[in-house]
Amino acid sequence: MSVRCWHERLDRYLAQRRALGYLLARESHQLRSLADLLEEHAANASFTTALALRWARQAPSGSDMAQSRRLQIARGFARFLLVDDPGTEVPPQRLLGPTHRRVPPRIFTESEVRALMEAADQLHPAGSARGLSMRVLIGLLVATGLRPGEGVRLSNEDVDTARGLIVVRSGKFGHERVVPLHESTVAALISYRVACAGLTIGSECGAFFRRGNGESLEIIHADYAFRCLCRTLGFSGAPAGHRWPRLYDLRHTFVCRRLLAWHEAGESVDVKMPYLAAYLGHQKISSTYWYLSAIPELMNVVSERFAAFAARAEKPL
Repeated sequence: MSVRCWHERLDRYLAQRRALGYLLARESHQLRSLADLLEEHAANASFTTALALRWARQAPSGSDMAQSRRLQIARGFARFLLVDDPGTEVPPQRLLGPTHRRVPPRIFTESEVRALMEAADQLHPAGSARGLSMRVLIGLLVATGLRPGEGVRLSNEDVDTARGLIVVRSGKFGHERVVPLHESTVAALISYRVACAGLTIGSECGAFFRRGNGESLEIIHADYAFRCLCRTLGFSGAPAGHRWPRLYDLRHTFVCRRLLAWHEAGESVDVKMPYLAAYLGHQKISSTYWYLSAIPELMNVVSERFAAFAARAEKPL
């Protein structure tokens, strides 16, 4: 058997996946270390499950979830190798357990969202672009369900207040989508743009959300500021005390509140769900169901609608 150049094989695998639309930015970096391991221990051999497990267990964090995700990445590479090498072993699915775990989100009430936005005004230094940017970012995420990363990466060109829409150019998996806005959201974004121009100094970076020095508001800054706000207000995670809420919980909040509004209006949620999935940037409707939580308000209105349905069904024809 000839010596195998694992990095060349990896390059072909990555090229194939990227041709299908996958970015693989993080995965490609991880797979390079797998190729190093294979060239050291399998120069003249086929890919094996044992080597995949050895690499997966080298996950920097050491967590079970991280190891499982690394094994899943290695599994994709193994399936590619199997086409040319029948001796390739493809690791079984979920060999190290699940690759994802749903962290219980905190679904914020309207009054809690208002409290977060008002508290943002007091972020140090008070009256700065930092506080203003966080206030508007929180409002935008609740109003649109954008992913936090999508929100902070918006450029001035992406926010079209004249037409009342946002263009998400760097969504998950690199997909682009257009997000229509409510007129109240448009008005808030216009006011922010004017106010922020007077609060920032230094070079213009082109970002819509900025800090006081004129540089873009990065996700690491937004996450830290949001945790500070939650601590100040005493907002714990769900279940209570489990963890501090995340900016991502605002996306969960948007989905639950949207379904609640539809139920209260007597709309058919089954009909509406595909539209919601497209609005959120989901390719599969199952991804949208991931964001649903059985909050009391939603369960109450659903039970009332079911009771009304059951009462109609009991009436004789």
